Amino acid sequence: MKEIFSWTKELFKTALDKLLFIFSIIIFILSFTTISYINSKFNFAINYYPNWIMLAFSIIVFIAFIFKTRPSKFEISSVSNSSSGYKLQFGSNHCIQITKGEIQNEVTDEYTAIVLPANNAFDDNCMNDRNSALGSFFLSHFPTGITEIQKQIKTEAMKACGQAKETFKQAPIGTAIYLKNPLGSNFNIIVVAVTSITPEQHIHADTISIVAAIKQIFNLAAQNRLTTVIMPVLGTGHGGLDFKSALSLILIQSMHCMQYEGFHHVRTAKVIVHDPTNQKDDLTRTIVQSINSLT
Repeated sequence: MKEIFSWTKELFKTALDKLLFIFSIIIFILSFTTISYINSKFNFAINYYPNWIMLAFSIIVFIAFIFKTRPSKFEISSVSNSSSGYKLQFGSNHCIQITKGEIQNEVTDEYTAIVLPANNAFDDNCMNDRNSALGSFFLSHFPTGITEIQKQIKTEAMKACGQAKETFKQAPIGTAIYLKNPLGSNFNIIVVAVTSITPEQHIHADTISIVAAIKQIFNLAAQNRLTTVIMPVLGTGHGGLDFKSALSLILIQSMHCMQYEGFHHVRTAKVIVHDPTNQKDDLTRTIVQSINSLT
């Protein structure tokens, strides 16, 4: 009984397009069914010919489903800018914000995740580097808990890869792990493998890294019922990826994930641009304009 209740509850929380599809199938089946109540008993019979009114109604509902879920042109409905940055609105209720700031200063709630980049060994020394997004966040909020946080990250990475401590060396690029309220905090944190370690022990990021990382970020956020993700411009720190390529890919892949990859539960992606000297203002504006003109 508990399982039936849970299933029913989830059913009525699904998107309208799924409900339209299910409703059309139910009406279609009922159109070929006769239900009677005789001698205090329900009787069911399958008819060779349908109830044409119900059949027509089921077809109308199914057409509504097809119309609602038809492929549409990928486009941004509006772009607004202010002193704090840009907002790209697309679809009915999704947006991306590009804001100058510091990742460690972002205010979050229970439905928001902070995204932090790591290397694919998840043994990042960047956690002790205030010049990195990973280090600046953890040193600001967990100054005495760095060792414990590192252990948690490594443990979750091994779980994600299905490997034991003795065999784990590197995770696939894009691997993301989720820390919910680490060390009793109120933060939801997603740590994602954006950079890889080369045989020469260099840290490297490329465009494929960004695409893979963004998809896994949204996948993990959707699984945990998060509506907002806040991330730096991934790959541009120790990864060495140029700002223009990284930001452009983050914007395009984020929009694609929210609209077409089934991660529409995530409504907002906020990209934090670390730019204390305002040197990236013109480039950020050019990227936003270019993305808008392409859609």
